[in-house]
Amino acid sequence: MTLIPFATAQPASNIPGRAQISTELLADTDADLILATSSNGALESLEQQPAFQSLGAVERGAYVPLAPTLAQSIAFPSPPSLDWALGQVVPLLDSAVQR
Repeated sequence: MTLIPFATAQPASNIPGRAQISTELLADTDADLILATSSNGALESLEQQPAFQSLGAVERGAYVPLAPTLAQSIAFPSPPSLDWALGQVVPLLDSAVQR
Protein backbone atom coordinates (compact mmCIF):
# COMPACT_ATOMS: atom_id res chain seq x y z
CA MET A 1 0.00 0.00 0.00
CA THR A 2 1.36 3.41 -0.98
CA LEU A 3 0.16 6.88 -0.10
CA ILE A 4 -0.82 8.98 -3.09
CA PRO A 5 1.34 12.07 -3.72
CA PHE A 6 -1.57 14.32 -2.80
CA ALA A 7 -1.67 12.82 0.71
CA THR A 8 2.05 13.12 1.31
CA ALA A 9 2.05 16.76 0.10
CA GLN A 10 -0.45 17.90 2.75
CA PRO A 11 0.73 19.86 5.77
CA ALA A 12 1.06 17.75 8.90
CA SER A 13 -1.67 17.92 11.49
CA ASN A 14 -0.93 18.56 15.13
CA ILE A 15 -0.26 14.82 15.42
CA PRO A 16 3.04 13.86 13.73
CA GLY A 17 2.75 11.55 10.75
CA ARG A 18 -0.83 12.52 9.97
CA ALA A 19 -2.45 15.06 7.71
CA GLN A 20 -5.76 16.82 7.95
CA ILE A 21 -7.41 17.38 4.58
CA SER A 22 -9.88 20.23 4.25
CA THR A 23 -13.28 19.59 2.70
CA GLU A 24 -12.32 21.95 -0.15
CA LEU A 25 -9.58 19.51 -1.18
CA LEU A 26 -11.57 16.28 -0.87
CA ALA A 27 -12.06 15.96 -4.61
CA ASP A 28 -8.27 15.70 -4.99
CA THR A 29 -8.03 12.60 -2.81
CA ASP A 30 -8.32 10.07 -5.59
CA ALA A 31 -7.22 7.05 -3.58
CA ASP A 32 -8.01 3.36 -3.92
CA LEU A 33 -8.76 3.09 -0.20
CA ILE A 34 -9.71 5.76 2.31
CA LEU A 35 -9.26 5.46 6.07
CA ALA A 36 -10.66 8.15 8.31
CA THR A 37 -11.14 8.69 12.00
CA SER A 38 -12.34 11.45 14.25
CA SER A 39 -14.35 12.08 17.34
CA ASN A 40 -17.11 14.43 18.39
CA GLY A 41 -19.25 13.87 15.29
CA ALA A 42 -16.67 15.14 12.81
CA LEU A 43 -16.56 11.83 10.95
CA GLU A 44 -20.32 11.85 10.51
CA SER A 45 -20.09 15.42 9.24
CA LEU A 46 -17.41 14.39 6.74
CA GLU A 47 -19.55 11.50 5.50
CA GLN A 48 -22.36 13.96 4.71
CA GLN A 49 -20.17 16.14 2.48
CA PRO A 50 -21.12 15.77 -1.22
CA ALA A 51 -17.42 15.94 -2.21
CA PHE A 52 -16.67 13.02 0.12
CA GLN A 53 -19.65 10.99 -1.07
CA SER A 54 -18.52 11.43 -4.69
CA LEU A 55 -15.02 10.01 -4.14
CA GLY A 56 -14.47 6.84 -6.15
CA ALA A 57 -13.29 4.88 -3.11
CA VAL A 58 -16.36 5.91 -1.13
CA GLU A 59 -18.74 5.15 -4.00
CA ARG A 60 -17.42 1.61 -4.39
CA GLY A 61 -17.25 0.90 -0.65
CA ALA A 62 -13.48 1.18 -0.21
CA TYR A 63 -13.89 3.57 2.71
CA VAL A 64 -13.03 2.39 6.21
CA PRO A 65 -14.16 4.59 9.09
CA LEU A 66 -12.17 3.80 12.21
CA ALA A 67 -13.59 4.40 15.67
CA PRO A 68 -11.27 6.57 17.78
CA THR A 69 -10.34 3.67 20.06
CA LEU A 70 -9.31 1.54 17.11
CA ALA A 71 -7.36 4.34 15.44
CA GLN A 72 -5.58 5.21 18.69
CA SER A 73 -4.55 1.60 19.23
CA ILE A 74 -2.62 1.87 15.96
CA ALA A 75 -1.44 5.47 16.33
CA PHE A 76 -0.03 4.90 19.81
CA PRO A 77 1.00 1.26 19.59
CA SER A 78 1.90 -1.23 22.23
CA PRO A 79 2.16 -4.99 21.70
CA PRO A 80 -1.31 -5.69 23.16
CA SER A 81 -2.97 -2.80 21.33
CA LEU A 82 -1.47 -3.80 17.99
CA ASP A 83 -2.50 -7.41 18.46
CA TRP A 84 -6.06 -6.31 19.19
CA ALA A 85 -6.13 -3.72 16.40
CA LEU A 86 -4.80 -6.06 13.73
CA GLY A 87 -7.60 -8.48 14.47
CA GLN A 88 -10.08 -5.63 13.98
CA VAL A 89 -8.54 -3.63 11.13
CA VAL A 90 -7.22 -6.31 8.77
CA PRO A 91 -10.67 -7.75 8.00
CA LEU A 92 -12.01 -4.23 7.37
CA LEU A 93 -9.14 -3.41 5.01
CA ASP A 94 -9.39 -6.75 3.25
CA SER A 95 -13.08 -6.23 2.62
CA ALA A 96 -12.56 -2.65 1.42
CA VAL A 97 -9.77 -3.44 -1.04
CA GLN A 98 -11.87 -6.17 -2.64
CA ARG A 99 -14.34 -3.52 -3.79
